[in-house]
Amino acid sequence: MRILVGEDTDYARIFKKYHIVLNTRLATKDVFVTYTMVEAGLGISVEHSLTAKVWQGKVKCLPIDFSTDIEIGLAYLENENEGLEKVIEYISKSLKKT
Repeated sequence: MRILVGEDTDYARIFKKYHIVLNTRLATKDVFVTYTMVEAGLGISVEHSLTAKVWQGKVKCLPIDFSTDIEIGLAYLENENEGLEKVIEYISKSLKKT
């Protein structure tokens, strides 16, 4: 099961780098729909740990070490929203842990 098939995603780049060819039977554009499909027994998927942390279903999440780095950027307008700083701080801390 894959999300955003045909898009230039982190996963697509990793799979290409390691010459991994997936047998994709089902696809979606919504990560939480993917979790629901996995929970229904329709397959497996690879997702970011940030989304795995908020999923409350029965899906078992296992870490995978691809031995590669993925560059992530945050774009925002300064002083646009009071809560924005807290969100960015949370994301930054979460990324350092993974």
